[in-house]
Amino acid sequence: MKEPTGRENPKQKEDKSNELVYKDQTIRHQEGDKQDSERTKVIQQIKEGFSSVLKPKQSKDHEGSNKKLSNSQDEEESRERSIIESNGEAPSADDSSPRVPKSRTRRNGLGAPYGAPLITTVLVVLLEITTFGLFIVPYLQKVLSTQLFVIILTIWVSLYLINLVLVLATMLKDPTDPKAYESRKDQSIVTNKYCDYCASYTELKAKHCRSCERCVKDFDHHCIWLNNCVGHNNYRYFFSCLMLYTVLSYAFIIVSILCVINPHKNSLFSFEEVVIIWVSTLIFIKVIFCILQTALFVFHVFLLLNNMTTYEFINKDRRKVKDSSKLEKSIEKSQQINVFNFLAHYEDRNSPQTSPKKKNIQLNNMPNHVLVDSQVGPITEKEPEEP
Repeated sequence: MKEPTGRENPKQKEDKSNELVYKDQTIRHQEGDKQDSERTKVIQQIKEGFSSVLKPKQSKDHEGSNKKLSNSQDEEESRERSIIESNGEAPSADDSSPRVPKSRTRRNGLGAPYGAPLITTVLVVLLEITTFGLFIVPYLQKVLSTQLFVIILTIWVSLYLINLVLVLATMLKDPTDPKAYESRKDQSIVTNKYCDYCASYTELKAKHCRSCERCVKDFDHHCIWLNNCVGHNNYRYFFSCLMLYTVLSYAFIIVSILCVINPHKNSLFSFEEVVIIWVSTLIFIKVIFCILQTALFVFHVFLLLNNMTTYEFINKDRRKVKDSSKLEKSIEKSQQINVFNFLAHYEDRNSPQTSPKKKNIQLNNMPNHVLVDSQVGPITEKEPEEP
């Protein structure tokens, strides 16, 4: 038997419904695309309107920035011309200007300014040479034989000359880090440290001296008595000068004391009071200097044995002080916390009118090591008894 043609199969109904759903979805997608395109057009129009309004302002700002750049370029060119006229060399394009002008940098100990310690050193040396020539040499000539006098005088004068050469070498030697000069000329040099004051690259152990306004290689200290920094280039001269001058100072004090004890043997001056006052004053000054020199010499021997510099030793002590102060502060804080916890525990234990809720809140806020009763044991929250 054939099915009647007037009726539709369920499969045909499903196909028709699927087609209708597909058509609806396509229509909705098309409408959404149209709306999106219209929105994009409106947004583009708004952007074009804003850009047309902002174009004249941007052009004005661009002109102002160009003027500023031209002014800065003119200033740089004028600065370079002034440097070329003064030094004969132009700085590189990437070189940043140092904070400290070159006129304030000191190359050696003979450069200005001259402090009071340097002037004091010069006066003491001149007074020592004068006393040696006027009083000590005649005294030795009277006391000693001719051959022994010539030998001692030759050794003494030669040691003084060697000491003078060492002093001049310490003062005239430039201890500046050579990489500081090289990095100013060639910016391709890369080292471990950069100095903002000198605007140059230096070694890691180099330090900028604010007295001389330069970076010193292996900086040890700034010697105020020689008006120069002591570093890698002149430390050996400084140490040799300190050692030799300490020995000569002790010898000078011993001979001066003998000259004061026996002033009648001095043939140049018949006035004993003049000799005693002059030499005694110099002995007093030399004793003070000799004590300081001895302490400084022993300190530098200690530094050499420990392979340290004076600057490193001072920084090491400062770090120890900082660490100890931090430790003391932490101990004080811990003591305050312990006292606070103990008082909180004491108040909680002795307060008779505390409600159960308040007591539970206090117990929850207190640390575990405080929640201990010496008689009962750990304080815990009791469970409610069942009726």
